[in-house]
Amino acid sequence: MTNDIQSGDKTPVSPRRNLGGIILLIAGLAVIFLLSILFLIFGWREGSAANVPVSGYIAMGIGVVVSLACGFGLMMLLFFSSRKGYDDPPTYILPPSDPDAER
Repeated sequence: MTNDIQSGDKTPVSPRRNLGGIILLIAGLAVIFLLSILFLIFGWREGSAANVPVSGYIAMGIGVVVSLACGFGLMMLLFFSSRKGYDDPPTYILPPSDPDAER
């Protein structure tokens, strides 16, 4: 069976053709969600006996703030460079020709 795009066939694809992929995607996401919930429950039960000092919570808070600041800063630089055109491919701009140089 050939790919519709490569064969040049312009007929619309029936919705039933993609139904299997959508069902597989939803099932996979549901399994990942359930596994993450089970991991959360297991971690909550096992970690409840750990005594964390106040300095541990302060260090964790500082780590979260620094990580968020790095993420926001890098995203800001990404959008800034995109809007200013720094991400565009380089182009060679010819200098204006001097009429006296042509003679």
